[in-house]
Amino acid sequence: TTIYNDVFLPLHGAHQGDNAGVALTAVETFFAAPLAEDVVHEGFANVEMPGRFEVIGVQPLTIIDSAHNPHGADVCASVFFGDFQPDGRRILVVGTLRDPAGMVAALRADEFDVVHACTAPSPRGVSAADVAQAARQLGCDEVYAHDTVEAAVQAAHRHADADDAILVAGSIYVAGAARTALR
Repeated sequence: TTIYNDVFLPLHGAHQGDNAGVALTAVETFFAAPLAEDVVHEGFANVEMPGRFEVIGVQPLTIIDSAHNPHGADVCASVFFGDFQPDGRRILVVGTLRDPAGMVAALRADEFDVVHACTAPSPRGVSAADVAQAARQLGCDEVYAHDTVEAAVQAAHRHADADDAILVAGSIYVAGAARTALR
């Protein structure tokens, strides 16, 4: 086992470190040898994962995660609430192709100050009204429904202050549409 010290990985969530370790072990096994330390440092420093807990803006902090199932949504929420403590409000933009009650619960929507529900841009997308209803049933007080991801993201930003944090999640389709709208 080779030890590489002080390797910077520009990703959020402890699980990403575990994933990086597995990837590094796989590459070392493939080459049947340790890698040069500068190669490891440079390779990991340049890792990008679009749509995977991707910080896409600051003031307000804006994060996109393509969490598209309850397990992924749970990990997403754990990283969001564990790693980020905004001084302002927490705002969730959510759309899904899955059971909306399960997804908003896994995302811990009831711990957000505001929820903007949207319809995922897919023929299988759950309607914004159904996602919003699931959020209300979970106990969310301030919930808005939008026909599109773009409208939800715009509304979230329009009403956000610089010290707020916005998380966009619930579907790969939602992450992709939000990423395009925000870029």
